[in-house]
Amino acid sequence: MNSNTDLSSNNGPPEHQGITDLQDIDISIDISLNSTATNDSIYNNTIKNYAVKSDIENGLDNIPFSLKARTSNLATSTVKYASYPEQKLTKSLIRGRSTFRSILKDVSDRNSVSDYYTDEQKSKWLNNTKVPEKSVTDYFMFYLNSLRNNKQYKFRYIEFVGELNTINEYCDNIIGLLLEQLEEENSVVSIGHTQEDILSFLNSYDDKLTECLYKIDHFLTNNIGFMKLCSAPVDLFLDKYYCARNNSCGLIKHTQFSSSYDCLCREEIKVNNYYIPYVDCVDKHVKNTYKWDLEEEIYMHCSTRKNVSIRRIAAIHTLFGELRALCEFIKTTIELNDQLLFKVIMLCGNFLVLLGEYVWNTTLKQRYTD
Repeated sequence: MNSNTDLSSNNGPPEHQGITDLQDIDISIDISLNSTATNDSIYNNTIKNYAVKSDIENGLDNIPFSLKARTSNLATSTVKYASYPEQKLTKSLIRGRSTFRSILKDVSDRNSVSDYYTDEQKSKWLNNTKVPEKSVTDYFMFYLNSLRNNKQYKFRYIEFVGELNTINEYCDNIIGLLLEQLEEENSVVSIGHTQEDILSFLNSYDDKLTECLYKIDHFLTNNIGFMKLCSAPVDLFLDKYYCARNNSCGLIKHTQFSSSYDCLCREEIKVNNYYIPYVDCVDKHVKNTYKWDLEEEIYMHCSTRKNVSIRRIAAIHTLFGELRALCEFIKTTIELNDQLLFKVIMLCGNFLVLLGEYVWNTTLKQRYTD
């Protein structure tokens, strides 16, 4: 049995039909939050209300809403929607609520193949060509040096943590000053009712948050090889890092293809990525598309520069948190390397025991038995 209930009317409850099983009920709701009419029966607390507030108040102004409920009680009870305070809805609210995780989304698939940049511009920011590939020989030498003198890597870890803390403290000071400045600008904008460009950092050469991220980028460039040797999940971290950095600094990914031949004369195509700031990009079509992506996918619920800056600050704090987690991997690896000498001695001892047992069973046992 299907029944339709119009919540805007004062119809009485449907007659009881002796329902025992669960049934589907289609409820059509037509809500106008700007209406001034009030029905006193809505506030009747003696009648059971079914709260659908969270689904309605988030974005249904003059928009038909259909609710399908499976219950046996709704068939014999009055269904009414309680009135809640009026809420001004925007286009972004109707699209859905956002989170700080949006800054980690990858929109840099809209890349460019333009090659009108100098080598200095291409190498300014960390990219896949600056991440060293570690071979078996590199790992062998790392553990051999740890076996001989592990103190050098312990001190390297101390320097790693010290430099990271220095950058973190520097960024915190910059962020504190920036928030105070944005608070003052926000007050001026509110008084003057002027429209501001929320993505103004895209066209700036001296943006403070971009400077903070560049320091993190430079830090990673110098230490990424050491992090890979210590078995930290660097590749997975870099996937998120590129997204957060590009979205926060306005870096557009460019792709450059190169070919080489292996020992069997087979051609190998290698994809090299480099990142160019929005203000220096020469591809206007990609610039317009990239800016639209930032507005619609990354900063879609930000109405002021302060809101955008808070998103970018959240990305910086996320990166520092992940880097501190990577420090634990490095620390664990270096501490375990102190046991390498003991493990080598045990391995040699087990090998000698195995060799002695083999000699005894094949030669000495028969000789002494006879």
